[in-house]
Amino acid sequence: MKKNLMKSTILLIGFISFSVFASSTGILGTWETIDDRTGQKKAIVQLYEKDGKIEGKIQHVYWKQGDKHFCVNCKGALKNQPIEGLRFLWDMEQHSKHLWEGGYILDPHNGMLYRTKLKQQGQNIYVRAYLGIPMLGRTQQWHRHHEGS
Repeated sequence: MKKNLMKSTILLIGFISFSVFASSTGILGTWETIDDRTGQKKAIVQLYEKDGKIEGKIQHVYWKQGDKHFCVNCKGALKNQPIEGLRFLWDMEQHSKHLWEGGYILDPHNGMLYRTKLKQQGQNIYVRAYLGIPMLGRTQQWHRHHEGS
């Protein structure tokens, strides 16, 4: 009896630990970004955890004719860096189960740096980039990316 109770307790603790880990890392992984103005695919990005915060890098860009492949309008150490491989999102802290705030997002096409919020809803992330207050910004939708899609 004690043996079965101990096994059940260990399994329950393991399930709870996995559930907490899964919900806190649900945003991690590969996402396909969609242009909020055109509805076209823009890039594939990777979200990862570093020092307890979420960061992102650009893995692949769906290039259009005339696109610059380097961050020519960026400032400082980012200036003229290749866009593919570029860290473009950083300092995102989890504020609730599906909301991350407090960080920055870089638009490598114009070199602008924005405050940002990420809100995950199922297989989508809604990315709010803004200057000053969130009301003065734009929202872009990202979809969970699956290899081969």
